[in-house]
Amino acid sequence: MSDVDRARSRVSHYRLTHGGAMRRKHRVGWLALLCLLSSAAGWCQDNNPYVYVKMSLAVPWTLYFVFLGAVLIPFLVMIALAWRGRAQDAPDNDSPSR
Repeated sequence: MSDVDRARSRVSHYRLTHGGAMRRKHRVGWLALLCLLSSAAGWCQDNNPYVYVKMSLAVPWTLYFVFLGAVLIPFLVMIALAWRGRAQDAPDNDSPSR
């Protein structure tokens, strides 16, 4: 067996014995870091003095529907006025016009 083959076998033996344990340690470290970073936003939000209103997702949806109604009100008024004007312009008799 040559020196190169011995070196290769040592490296492959090291990878087989120590590589799996090192990968698991790295995975655990990354998982712990991910959990820490994801919970950091909650910690910052509670102690932030610049937050005026604590909002949930209900607030943006409520604002969306309020603004949607505000935009639709003029169109609904125009439709109602046009409908009433059409009803007033219609003749009383049901004879078709030819």
